[in-house]
Amino acid sequence: MKVRDIMERTGDVLNPKTTIREAVARMRMAVRMEDKGIIGVKGMIVEDPPGHPVGMLSMIDILRAIIPWYMEEGKVGGFSWDGMMEALVHKVADRPVGKIMGRDLISVTPDTMLMECAEIMVKHNFQRLPVINAEGHLAGMVYLRDLYHAIARAFAGEDE
Repeated sequence: MKVRDIMERTGDVLNPKTTIREAVARMRMAVRMEDKGIIGVKGMIVEDPPGHPVGMLSMIDILRAIIPWYMEEGKVGGFSWDGMMEALVHKVADRPVGKIMGRDLISVTPDTMLMECAEIMVKHNFQRLPVINAEGHLAGMVYLRDLYHAIARAFAGEDE
């Protein structure tokens, strides 16, 4: 099987100039159907204006943006935790996602074999991988659960 057999088509992307506030709102609004249940989007591709993927914004990137540098280094001093998250969110809300997104975009093509896709996801501990077509544009996403379902069908001897 190939990535094209299990990928989900998506057109919902961000621009590097999109603010963190807007990105969070769009991630909250964007949903995927899974077995008739609805799940939220945990990350979105960031494309430059010509439409080429330049990075990915994940929930972890957003959390890292609001954590002060002194907390990252374990230098937490005497301060009040009360209201801290709200203040830090307000402080970074208008920063562009291009400043916080992951830039080392690892992707696959629609013709990538599923075993190669699985190897990349396991090696990098990814939950999702962008699928980039021959023109360099986003064709879709492969999610870990879709890969798992393909493996489960193979274990069950089901033909796709």
